[in-house]
Amino acid sequence: MTTIKTKDEISILREAGYKLAEVLDEVEKNVEAGVTTKYLDGLAESLILKKKATPSFKNYNPRGALYPYPATMCTCINEEVVHSIPSERKLKKGDLFSFDLGLWFKDLCVDAARTKIVGGKGGKVAEKLVFVT
Repeated sequence: MTTIKTKDEISILREAGYKLAEVLDEVEKNVEAGVTTKYLDGLAESLILKKKATPSFKNYNPRGALYPYPATMCTCINEEVVHSIPSERKLKKGDLFSFDLGLWFKDLCVDAARTKIVGGKGGKVAEKLVFVT
């Protein structure tokens, strides 16, 4: 169900979106070979908190789930499903890395995802996927 937002809510969503974009930019700058997805997750959480916002995925516990989601980001390396939990797995040059983030700000939630090829170059399929999408 969609609800119509007030002018004030739209303003808050815009501000939250800017905050989220800044966090995504900073995380993306740190996506490089040798970095773990768990490190990037911790970075994202600290950046969100510094912006006086709250990670929206961490501790999310939908009905029927066995336990709440334990991380700030959802991550994906290559063929993994994008909603994988960050881990000690290290990124390698040429990996296709996707990360999804959300945050709560003034009782409203924004969410966005990005995909990057680690090291800037990957296989032809990965490069086409990133370019086209």
